[in-house]
Amino acid sequence: MIQAFFGGAASLRSRQTAMDVIANDIANVNTAGYVQRDTDFSDLLYDSMVRPENPSYANELEGSGAGVDAVVADASAGSFVQTGSLLNFAPRGEGFFAVRDAQGVVSYTRDGTFTAQPENGAAVLVDAQGRTVLDAQGNAIAVQNGVPQTQPGVFAFAFPQNLTALGGSLFAASASSGAAQVSDEGVLQGAYETSNVDLSSEMGNMIVTQRGFQMNARVVSTADQIESYVNDLH
Repeated sequence: MIQAFFGGAASLRSRQTAMDVIANDIANVNTAGYVQRDTDFSDLLYDSMVRPENPSYANELEGSGAGVDAVVADASAGSFVQTGSLLNFAPRGEGFFAVRDAQGVVSYTRDGTFTAQPENGAAVLVDAQGRTVLDAQGNAIAVQNGVPQTQPGVFAFAFPQNLTALGGSLFAASASSGAAQVSDEGVLQGAYETSNVDLSSEMGNMIVTQRGFQMNARVVSTADQIESYVNDLH
């Protein structure tokens, strides 16, 4: 009976994590360049208990519920919105733009709603938070008379689903994503990419996740009732 508590509680935690991921996706449905996240589940450890009074149970396994294996990014492309601005770019394929903050830390995004910002007497291309947009060689992009002098670099990863989410549409490379490699898929100028969140799919996922949460809560509640009945027999 104790196993029912453990398994139910573990599955409740995993369903709550999945619900948080879905809620974050829905909240960012209108965030430019946002990349949808998906929750992967896996079985937790199985136990095998020796029961001398019933040897036929010797090879039976008892599960411990389901846990979150990983929260992964879906790097498939969203829709393009034409703006006509020469400062806006959309990455083709599944690549990312590279941006560098004031501390020199490079991160990656699909949000191409860039602007020009004065820097050292000139103007450079920056993202909405003021991070410097980099070209394929890792250099800042000069802007003259409202026109970028080079295009933003597009970078691909061997396993983009394993990028580390930093919030919003920003990611960092991780050991499991692989290092950033320059992509030849190119960019679309005068447009930006919208979020790739499929709202109807996310609403369906939310309903399924809620049902899973309710069922596991019932497992814990039923186990508690049975435990109470057993205790009353003593």
